Amino acid sequence: MISLTPVKYPSQKIVGLIGPAGSGRRTVANLLVEKHGFGQSSIANTIKDVTSAVFGLDRARLEGCTNEAISWRNQYDSHWEMSPATTECIVGTKMHRLDVTRDFWIKRWHKDVMNSTRPLVLTDVRTAAQASYLRSIGGTVVYMKRNVIEDKIPCSPAAVVNRYNVYPEDLKHEDLRAIHPSEWCFHGLQYDLVIANNGSLQKLEHFIDFELA
Repeated sequence: MISLTPVKYPSQKIVGLIGPAGSGRRTVANLLVEKHGFGQSSIANTIKDVTSAVFGLDRARLEGCTNEAISWRNQYDSHWEMSPATTECIVGTKMHRLDVTRDFWIKRWHKDVMNSTRPLVLTDVRTAAQASYLRSIGGTVVYMKRNVIEDKIPCSPAAVVNRYNVYPEDLKHEDLRAIHPSEWCFHGLQYDLVIANNGSLQKLEHFIDFELA
């Protein structure tokens, strides 16, 4: 595990959310922020900020909050010879390989933890290393499970890859190779809490109020 400065406020609650796109991570984070006074830290937001600044792309559309923005994110950009979504993936996956530092995104998270006096929700935990970091500072790793989303992802092969370091090419699983690793690299990891987000928003809000906040 990388060596980091001890957390300045060890009593603060820290929650890390794991789950595929559409599982409800953003909804849970918003509930914790708006109702329970949490601060929020997101690797994805930082990646979008960098992508917008470096590639000159519309920051608001990178959020993909509308059907038009989602379509734009996946359209080929002849100037950069790739889609905006691809440029974002490049920033996210290549940044940690810079000579500046190892474990780039974990250290970036840690800056937010160090500077926060409030409870904090980290909205996009992805890897075993990130989950281990959270536990090392007393955080809770929460998996967002939503059946309608998971039905589209080959979860069992992904879990084999993540647990045993067997890569998709070895499994020859075409469906898994077709999905960006950020959408399956967390399957099979150890979670402290699982939220089954298959009901109403009211039911989810009630669970957050009594079990997570």
